[in-house]
Amino acid sequence: MANLFKHLKRMMFVAAVIFPSTVQAQQYFCNVNPQTNTGVPPSVTIVYSGNRAQVSHGWYDGPVQRDVRARNNDGNSRMNYTMRSVGFGGARATLAARITHDRNTNSFLFVIDPQGYRNTFSGSGVCTPG
Repeated sequence: MANLFKHLKRMMFVAAVIFPSTVQAQQYFCNVNPQTNTGVPPSVTIVYSGNRAQVSHGWYDGPVQRDVRARNNDGNSRMNYTMRSVGFGGARATLAARITHDRNTNSFLFVIDPQGYRNTFSGSGVCTPG
């Protein structure tokens, strides 16, 4: 039995050297300050994995979850995605969403632009690692 454990430990060491571990995912819970919110979801969860991020939040039509590219520059991450055919009463629109997360200060900005309309909705707040 002891030999088996030695063999397993040796195999795990070799595997760790040959197959380095993947990038650890980093999760942030972001809350929009109610005083700055002009129509964006009140909270967002961002899970980073390398240069990708999974963005999740609630919305009028139900939950939104997107796997997006995270453009990183000096601690700032920017994520863009669209929500198509979102309904407000009888009207439908495509919404362009942009989240900018400053990982140095954990502040973030969430902007939604309805395509074809002049309105812009936004909110800023703080992200907490979790």
